[in-house]
Amino acid sequence: MSLRRSLAATAIFATAIFACLRGSNGQADFQFEFSETSFTVSVGGITLLAHSPENPIAFVGRGTSSFAESLGSFLVDDAIEEKVALDAFEVEGVGETVEVALFRAGEPGGVRVQMSLSSGERDAGGMVALRFPLVATLATLGGDVNRLWVRWPADPSEKIFGGGEQFTYLNLRGHRFPTWTREGGIGRDDSFLANAANLTNPGSAGDYHTTYWPQASFLSTRKYYFVSDFHGYQVPDFSASGYHEIYYHATEATLLFLAGDTATPLRDLVRDFCTWTNRPFQLPDWIFNGAILGVQGGTDRMLEIYEQCRANGVSISAIWIQDWSGKITTTLGTRVFWNWRWNQTWYPDLDVVIQDLLPDVRITGYINPYLNTEGDIFQEAAGLGHLVVERNGEPYVQEHGGFAAGTVDLFRPEARRWYKDLMKANMMDLGLAGWMADFGEYLPVDAFTSHEGGDPYEAHNLLPLYWAITNREAVEEEGKMEEILFWMRSGSPGSSLHQQMAWAGDQNVNWEEADGMPSTVTAALSLGLSGMGRTHFDVGGYTTFVIVLERSKELLLRSAEYAAFTSVMRTHEGNMPASNHQVYTDDDTMEQFARLVDVYVALAPYAKSLLAENSETGFPIQRPLFLEYEGDEASYGVQYQYLYGRDLLVAPVLQPEVVSRGLTDE
Repeated sequence: MSLRRSLAATAIFATAIFACLRGSNGQADFQFEFSETSFTVSVGGITLLAHSPENPIAFVGRGTSSFAESLGSFLVDDAIEEKVALDAFEVEGVGETVEVALFRAGEPGGVRVQMSLSSGERDAGGMVALRFPLVATLATLGGDVNRLWVRWPADPSEKIFGGGEQFTYLNLRGHRFPTWTREGGIGRDDSFLANAANLTNPGSAGDYHTTYWPQASFLSTRKYYFVSDFHGYQVPDFSASGYHEIYYHATEATLLFLAGDTATPLRDLVRDFCTWTNRPFQLPDWIFNGAILGVQGGTDRMLEIYEQCRANGVSISAIWIQDWSGKITTTLGTRVFWNWRWNQTWYPDLDVVIQDLLPDVRITGYINPYLNTEGDIFQEAAGLGHLVVERNGEPYVQEHGGFAAGTVDLFRPEARRWYKDLMKANMMDLGLAGWMADFGEYLPVDAFTSHEGGDPYEAHNLLPLYWAITNREAVEEEGKMEEILFWMRSGSPGSSLHQQMAWAGDQNVNWEEADGMPSTVTAALSLGLSGMGRTHFDVGGYTTFVIVLERSKELLLRSAEYAAFTSVMRTHEGNMPASNHQVYTDDDTMEQFARLVDVYVALAPYAKSLLAENSETGFPIQRPLFLEYEGDEASYGVQYQYLYGRDLLVAPVLQPEVVSRGLTDE
């Protein structure tokens, strides 16, 4: 006889039944309260789960989908064929774990979802274990279903933040967010540029939710964090006023809730969550000596621009030469030759120059997890079986915009070890002091990898994590974590444990909130609330189209002005350097840029203290105003300002031909 029926038989349902689960410290972890037709689960007076016939906690159903990839963009066609509410339940046990069976009313023998409620610690990648007062595990039993939906209560005035790196919205209420790592896209939200991009390459435009780093973890102003412990395709949905819902391409799911009580400061929740998702990293001191100057074109040009900038008073900590391995020209502009070996023809005497510039200036490079099929390293990787393959066992080759490349199977320990050895020999031994560890989002779902379990959707979302692990281990094994800086754009849950530094990816060289310079503020704040509080962006942006979209001097200098109040100040020439205004275009630009770099350098002691705090607690360096001013209701709506640490409020000018701005402009 089930517990529910046993209790009902004794007529105890005249009053609510209350079960209190306690942790080892004697404090209540969660409370489970139920009646004949409904139940609630709460922590510290905060209702986290609730069920009634009118508002069921779970739905099951069927659906079909396709994921078509083109240049890292994905057209996801997801058709839901059936969605059935499980509006009845039975409580089958109350103890250290509460067991609840969910089913359709009148069909107790049909499809069921078994829900287990417990409390417990979760270990984030071998670092700090965090105790979650509520862990809800759901598993579907029986029935011809392949989809699961879970709902939990929402307040109409509640605000939701996080979701990984978001570019359009800081407060996520009112929208749904497919969790799928991909290119951010060229333009967003049906803009002119987005429509033009889609005409050229269907699917290449972005949407409000497209991101390199999606993450199903969210901070609620009702004083809890929600974390989905699932790595496949899922869609958190915050569009309803009375509930939140998450849709899984799966029949099993685990939901983690981190909550205190109604009096717990949001700041404390963020610190607990970020400590769990953070690895102690102390970045190299040399980054604060000046800007990292992005240039291309070979040894002579690199040194010429460096001397130009230095003559105009620009303090430079490093020179970033992304084309150290050579370059090719495509319809998308100048691209790096993805064959990760020093191109001595393109950069003669680079090894000598690196040593000559030390200790004042470092040289940094570029790498990603792909190999151009025209390079000898691709051939070596294919021969060793280190590449992602097709069904027939041949290397899976993708189009990358004018050339083809294969993907290193980073899920394979032998391939990861081989790639790390390549990075050590070809980059660190050369003397490179860091690199952009680019990409990681392109893995197609019809590719075959060594990912445990073989789920291609999970493998797709987890490749950025394994790319981060590869970089960290390569540097750590050489004992150079405090000498070398690598920065990444892609990510997934767990990536913050391995990334030294994030950057916001490829923004347009314009003022658009959706995909231009302003979007990098939103990106930094949302990512910081998702556990990665060390981030920066390309000064001046990246994506350029001749005549249609070219970087102005004003945009370049305004973005540099804002970058002075971030962790790293690094320039990028863009995908079409000749079409963009550069920091070295004229003497006036260099002199103004030099003044802004001096601000960055002067802030070094303060910035180092913020990095030390981040290393210890994971607390974000750039943070939304409400983390320090929780009682100010207006602070929750401020999206394009941030606190740089606790003491500096940064309100960058993000519009053209504006010489000042107010702090209430938003």
